[in-house]
Amino acid sequence: MDRLPISLKQTPLSHVAHIVVPLVLCTVLVAFQYKAMQDDRQSHLEQALLNAHDLGSTLALSINASFENIDLTLQAAVDHIQLVQSVQELDGASVNSTLLKLQSRVPALARLSATDETGHIHYVSQGDPAVLPSLAGRDYFQELKKNFQSGMVISRPLFNQTTQKWEMVCARRISLQNGDFGGIVVAPVELEGYLNRLYGSEIKLSGDDMFVLRDDDGNAIVRYAKGKQDMEIMSTRVSPDMSTPPVKSTVIAVNNPAGAALDHVDRIYYYQRIGNRPMNLVVGISVQDALVMWQAESRKGWIETYALMAVILIAAYLVNRSRQRQMSAFAEIQKMQTKLEQSNQELAKISTTDGLTGLSNRRRFDEVAPHEWQRAMRKREPLAIAMVDVDFFKVYNDKYGHQAGDQALMAIAETLAKGLRDGSDFIARYGGEEFVILLPGQNAKGAYEVLERLRVDIEALAIPHIGSDASAVITISAGFAAFVPRPGVSLDNLIELADQSLYAAKRKGKNRVVGLSGSRLMLNPRARNQVYGI
Repeated sequence: MDRLPISLKQTPLSHVAHIVVPLVLCTVLVAFQYKAMQDDRQSHLEQALLNAHDLGSTLALSINASFENIDLTLQAAVDHIQLVQSVQELDGASVNSTLLKLQSRVPALARLSATDETGHIHYVSQGDPAVLPSLAGRDYFQELKKNFQSGMVISRPLFNQTTQKWEMVCARRISLQNGDFGGIVVAPVELEGYLNRLYGSEIKLSGDDMFVLRDDDGNAIVRYAKGKQDMEIMSTRVSPDMSTPPVKSTVIAVNNPAGAALDHVDRIYYYQRIGNRPMNLVVGISVQDALVMWQAESRKGWIETYALMAVILIAAYLVNRSRQRQMSAFAEIQKMQTKLEQSNQELAKISTTDGLTGLSNRRRFDEVAPHEWQRAMRKREPLAIAMVDVDFFKVYNDKYGHQAGDQALMAIAETLAKGLRDGSDFIARYGGEEFVILLPGQNAKGAYEVLERLRVDIEALAIPHIGSDASAVITISAGFAAFVPRPGVSLDNLIELADQSLYAAKRKGKNRVVGLSGSRLMLNPRARNQVYGI
């Protein structure tokens, strides 16, 4: 950067430039800062989306498992009553005892009872059946009475006048030997504290995060918000425009008016069906809570930006006042920039480590490989070079995201490095998802055994990869070449042969090792067919 002539500094154009240029710089700085803050905000929202998905999936699995357990318990009670009916008269005390044992297996159940065909309760795990009201008028009783093929029926939330508690009734039909209706087995689930009993501890949510379990009519079954269960909303429609549950899991965006209607809190929502039950789960992560850290980072970023703008404007003002100060500052900046460039060049020359994987990088390989080649030639020992490539890695990045791709590369690099001999073997990241391995003293057979073991180790990591055509998990393909260096053959020839072997492995279907020893091609005799899966 040359020093500007004094005559140019004194022109009107130069004077205008001293005013306009700092303003343009400030504008660009603000634009870049705004873009960076918006990208960071989106990143925080995406993380909140993942948190909602994780919480919703976990809760849905637990709730579905709970109702599966209840269904099995009801079926066991029906089987017991039908069995006893087929061999003898029913003994009330014996049936009650059996119902109590079955109820004790499911902490969520308030009690377990059975009715006759008229709806009168004859057997109950706890309490006196005589004081319990008839169930003949209940919707679930009528449904089971009319449809002999019905499985477990789940009622909408009901308020039990006797216990003064909200319940949801699960029921199954009892069929007589001739197929006629013989009553139902009923298992009320107390909704207050239901999930706490399911998990064995109190469920805690952060800030304005919430989740609600609804039936397919939109009636609230369980809702947690503000760190506790909301009992005031029981059996009320959560939101009219969300009454039709999604067919499959979905995630909706921020500022959903239906989700915010209850407490006017903007959230990121995740919807999850509860198996094949007539229920769905809604998890809401507060946008405000999700952006707390971003807001702090944003404030800090803007403070730094404004400070830098102030520095630019003040510097421009001072430079415009004094040509000498301008030239001095220009020279000082140029000097500092030159030193910085020199420092960067020195760091680039000595930097030999890949920042992501911690392995040696391509530059280090270019330094080590010629030494190993010369050493092998002097000692007349074989040298093997292998090129290793992660199969379908671009597809993995597109499917799971670059962060997941980075994590996978780190795990693969660590596994490859652990599988090599310390002090002799050498591995480096060659670029992207490709690695290069030096195996001094290894002939083709030995190189093949090492690389096959590494291939198996990588597959054993069981990192899911539903986009791979080679396997359901992440796999690698490896190509190598091994021979004793001799005059007339160069290191580049060995690398080229290893690269050709890698391409051969890719053409053969990936997830395999292919090697060259001189002119002889070695294929993996134990290569397996591709495995497709999810």
